[in-house]
Amino acid sequence: MDSEGAEISQLVARYLESGSSVPVYRVLHDRLASVAQTLARDASSRQEFYTTGSLTTTLDSTEAIYLLFLQHESARHAKSVDQVEAESATPAASKADTDVRVRHIQILVLFIRIARNAVAAVQEAQIELVAQLGRFEGLLAYLTGFHAMTDPEVLPLVRAAAQLLSNSITGNPATQEQVWRNVVLAERENQRLVVRLLASPDTATQTAVQVLLINLLKSPSSNSSSSSRKRCRELCTHPAGIQLIQTLLDSSESIVLRTSPSDQADTSEQEPEHDLDRLEESLGLIYTLFVVLFEHGLAAQLLAALAPLHDTDPGSAAAAAAAAAAGEKHPDQPVVTNSQLTLLKLLDGWLHSAQRSIASGSFSVPDDDDGGRCKPIFAFESDSDSSSSSSSSGSTNPDPSGLLGLLDICIHLSTFARSAMQRGMANADSAAAEQPQDRRLFGVHHALLLLLQCLHSIALAADGWSAPSRFQPGSSRLVEFQRLARWLLFAMRDRADFVAELIALLNQTHEYAPPVSPFRTPDESRQDASPTPPPLPAGHTLSSTGKSNLPSQSGKPTPTSSCGYGFDHLKRDLVRMLGSLVFAPTDLPDTDTDTDTDAKASVGSVASVAVTRSQIRSVQDKVRTAGGLFNVLNMTVLDERNPCMYASLPFLLFLYFLFYFIFGLLLVAQDQDQD
Repeated sequence: MDSEGAEISQLVARYLESGSSVPVYRVLHDRLASVAQTLARDASSRQEFYTTGSLTTTLDSTEAIYLLFLQHESARHAKSVDQVEAESATPAASKADTDVRVRHIQILVLFIRIARNAVAAVQEAQIELVAQLGRFEGLLAYLTGFHAMTDPEVLPLVRAAAQLLSNSITGNPATQEQVWRNVVLAERENQRLVVRLLASPDTATQTAVQVLLINLLKSPSSNSSSSSRKRCRELCTHPAGIQLIQTLLDSSESIVLRTSPSDQADTSEQEPEHDLDRLEESLGLIYTLFVVLFEHGLAAQLLAALAPLHDTDPGSAAAAAAAAAAGEKHPDQPVVTNSQLTLLKLLDGWLHSAQRSIASGSFSVPDDDDGGRCKPIFAFESDSDSSSSSSSSGSTNPDPSGLLGLLDICIHLSTFARSAMQRGMANADSAAAEQPQDRRLFGVHHALLLLLQCLHSIALAADGWSAPSRFQPGSSRLVEFQRLARWLLFAMRDRADFVAELIALLNQTHEYAPPVSPFRTPDESRQDASPTPPPLPAGHTLSSTGKSNLPSQSGKPTPTSSCGYGFDHLKRDLVRMLGSLVFAPTDLPDTDTDTDTDAKASVGSVASVAVTRSQIRSVQDKVRTAGGLFNVLNMTVLDERNPCMYASLPFLLFLYFLFYFIFGLLLVAQDQDQD
């Protein structure tokens, strides 16, 4: 290895002096390929490669070849289009022999691969490489440009550069901080190489950058855990970080569409099977990235940062009402972005996985003796910074999960949806098809479904128990997910405005999109068909798969006519959410004084039996006071828009409300007897 750098330097000098001749190119190419393979296979040779100065020689040679490549590119741009197309039409096998540009690119690829392999797990080499990134600012800017990333000949060079950046920060806190400041969150747009590389159409390039981000955000050691939390917060607040998050979400949505079963036939014709495997691997890395952000309690903060209306705070009822009024005045202003919907899908999948792990018993409680080195999935870290993300509803308790803000966002979107529905039913003299409909309801409906599913997963993880928060600001420790879910369920039950908004949205949706009966009108093609359709059950419209939305004989819409968008599954999920709020744990003691039960022993200080019972009664009273019983019980009717996943759900809710209603009557009667 002592003569490795000198030999490479001599070959490069010969290559430059010969004017990039083919014979010298072949010798240099073979030698560089051999060095790259040796460094990849033999980890012990990397330290020697750095110690002997061969890495410095490699970087110097890379710069020299790049300058030569720039000269050729300038001359190439001066050629006519016909000349460039004629050169590009050369067969790929002989391009290196006939095209000097291809020779330069392949030599650059080999040099970058050598540097990539040489810095792997060698911290001194990583530090030197990152310190000299400024020398290659022009090369990196060129490689992250649109022209280079869409040029098949330059694509291997772009991929190698992304892998080099990823290797330069692995296991090295010093280089991680430098790359984070100068490459990820750089002030100038052209220096934000990570965002630009994520836009590459090459899946391998995207994967390398995603691994780099995971290494930056997910620290394996407790010494740098504070730096990881700080970077996660910056990613959700810095403009460059938000841009990067949006790029990742767009990539995940694109991968899902390309790999979905519905498009499998078209995808298999365009992409080989190994490309599909790479796409799925990339999607898994993106999911891992967002899991890291969720575990640091940044879900609601990130969701709000991606909102189109940054000047509106979704954390208060007044702001939600103002947003609904603004939506009426500005019908072209979006309410929900595609990035928010994709983020909610990832959050829903993560929370559902957490709930399933708890239900199956595969969830492990964090070990306090590991120093945070083996941080389990579905655990949160509570520190002084996360306490600032507590809900604006007036709660003084810190929110280490960052999930309490989902309630405010749900109220915000629900208020807008109800306002839009009311505008869609304002003109009673017009037919349903002529009512003014707000097309933004499509996205809001989708977001509400995802939010309700997220909150429902949290409630299921709590298993019906409520627990007041005992998380202290300024502490830094792991919090078990089920314990946190019980506190979140306590907060949901305690929010009177949240329960009232669920009932208001359920009532408004029932008026706007009444149940669709599965009954069909007779087939008009049959000769024995009656010209008069059979009467429908009260409060129903005809199925959309049959002769639906038939006008009355007067030509005016009937009170049960559908007014447009159906809000499929929304009423079902609203009732399911209400069911989660009033669900009593199966091991709930009969009385608060029953201190010898196994339930109290198992719950201990985490969940209070008295608080759980009191909150369940309070929610039931709120539902009854708000007039929600009618529409809750109305879910027992057949409705194609809201198929019930469990046939017994509405009946169970009815029993819950009926039981506590009778219990309340008995208490009143008992008080009267005492008087």
